Amino acid sequence: MRFQPESRRIIFIKSLLYYTFISSIFSFLSFNYFNCSKTQNDSQEPVAKIGDKIITADEFLKSYSFGPSVLKNTEDPKLQFLEAMINEELLFAKLENENIPLSQNLKREMRLLEQELIVEEVFKDQVNKNIKVSEDEIYSAISKSSHKVKVKYFYTSSLEDAEEKLRELNRGVSFDSLVASRLFNIGLSAEHGETDFIDYGELQEPFNEIIFTLKPGEISDIIATNKGYYILKNSDVRREILSSTDYSKYYKRYKKILENKKGMELAREFVKDFMDSKNIVVKGPSFSILVNSFYPVYKTSQNDVVLKQLPHRISDIEINSISRNISEYCDETLVEFAGGNWKISDFLDQLSYRPVYFDTHNMDSFAESVKKSLAIILRDYFIEKDGRNRNVHKRQEFIAELRRWKKKYTVEEHIQAIRSGIKVETEEVINYYHDHIPQNIPCVQIESRLRDLLIAKKILEILRENLIEIKSTVSVEIDHNNLDGIVVDEPRVGKLPDIKLFKLGIPYFREAIPTVSPIWAAESLVSNNR
Repeated sequence: MRFQPESRRIIFIKSLLYYTFISSIFSFLSFNYFNCSKTQNDSQEPVAKIGDKIITADEFLKSYSFGPSVLKNTEDPKLQFLEAMINEELLFAKLENENIPLSQNLKREMRLLEQELIVEEVFKDQVNKNIKVSEDEIYSAISKSSHKVKVKYFYTSSLEDAEEKLRELNRGVSFDSLVASRLFNIGLSAEHGETDFIDYGELQEPFNEIIFTLKPGEISDIIATNKGYYILKNSDVRREILSSTDYSKYYKRYKKILENKKGMELAREFVKDFMDSKNIVVKGPSFSILVNSFYPVYKTSQNDVVLKQLPHRISDIEINSISRNISEYCDETLVEFAGGNWKISDFLDQLSYRPVYFDTHNMDSFAESVKKSLAIILRDYFIEKDGRNRNVHKRQEFIAELRRWKKKYTVEEHIQAIRSGIKVETEEVINYYHDHIPQNIPCVQIESRLRDLLIAKKILEILRENLIEIKSTVSVEIDHNNLDGIVVDEPRVGKLPDIKLFKLGIPYFREAIPTVSPIWAAESLVSNNR
C-alpha cells in the first residue's frame, strides 16, 4: 500500500496545531505552587556558594518542590536536598573544566532545549502581559476547591493492555485488586496507585473534568494521551466548609491556576495569528514520497514494546535508512513559506533531535501523524527565529536556565557512563533478598529492581570518591539561616509517586524544572528497601 495525498498540495494554515508552552501538571501528580515565606528580593539570596557559583533560595525552592521524594525522607530534608544540588554543581564544574566534548545525544538534547526555551521567552513576551484574572473569578475557583477527590489509577503504555484490563473490570474484577496486582509485580505497595486529595482545577484537561464527573466508586473509560493510557476510579470524595482565612490562604494559588488557563487560551490565539502570516504550503508529491519511504523504517522500529506507544528520538540508523530510501528526492522541496522553503532533507534534520511518536496502525494514520509533527516543527522553527531576531537568547535569565539544564543532562550522562561499567552478580542480589525482603515475595519477581538498587549504591560510592577530591580544591559554604527561612509545601515526603511538573505544548515528556538525580539517596534506598 502506498500513501496518496488528496491533492498535489497540502496547505497548513488553519489546520496547524495550536499547542501552548505554559507549564502545567501532567497526569495525576498533585499540583504544588511554590510557597515561600521570603519576599521576591529575598528569593535571590544565596543558600549555598560553590566556588564562584551560587544556589539561590528561588532555585532551591523550585528544584526541591518537584525533586525526588526519596531525598526528603530524612530528619533534615532541605539540607540533604541542598547537598545533592551542591554535589551536582561540583561534578558539572569538573566535567566542564576537563573540556570533554559533548556526546551527540547531549548536543541534540541541548539544541532542542534551547529552541524550547526561546519559544517560551517569546510566549512570555507576547502572552503573559495580556493575562488578566478578576477577583470574582478567583473567589469562584476557591469555592469550587471545597470539593476534593482522591483517585486510584491504572496506567499502561499499551492500548491493548488497557483494553484488556477494562474487559476484566467489566467481567467483575475489582479495580483495587487490578491495581494492587500490577504494583505488586514491580515490588510496590497499593498506596503507590492512589493520589492525594485533588482540588478542582489542579489537573489539566481532560483529567480534571473526568475526575470531578465520576461518582464515588465509579470507574472511567480508557483515557488516551500521547504519553500512555489511563483508567481511573473515584476512591474518595471530601467536601470542606471554607472560612475567610481559607480564601486568603488559597488566593495566590488559584490566581495562578486561572492565569495558566487563560494563558493557554491566549497562546492558541497568538500562534494562530503568528502562523497564518507565514503562508505555509506543503507539497503533496514530496510529502507522499516522504511518508512512503519513512513508514516501513519507522514501523520496524516499533517492534520495541517499550517505545511502541511513547515519543522517542529517531536513531541515526533510522534517519540514514530513510535518507537512502529517498536519496534521489532529498533535495525536493517539501514545504514552501513566505521567504523560503524546506527540502525533505531539512525536515529529516529537524526530526533527528526531537522525540516523536507516529501512529503505525496504517499508512493513512501514519501520514496524519507525520503531518502533525511537521506542523509542530514548523511552528517552533518560526517562533525560534522570531525570538532570536529579538535577542531573547541573550537575556541573563535565559543563559542561566540553559546552564541549569546543561548541568542536569551532563551529570545524568556522567552517571550513566559510570553505570555502564558496573556489574552486580546474581549472588549479591540473592543475599540482599534474603537479608531485606519478606519471603512471601518471590525473588525472581523483583530481581531486576533489587539489582538496580545495588547498582545505584555502587554508583553513589564512586561519585563520593570523586567528590572528596573535588571538594579539596573548591570552597563550599551553606547559609543555614537562609535555608531555614525557606518554607516548603511538601505533603508527600518520602512517598511515591513523585510530584512532577511537566510542560504543555510539546508532544513528549519534558520536566519544567531541572531537578537533581535520585542517585544521591541510593544508600538509604538500599538500607530501607523503599
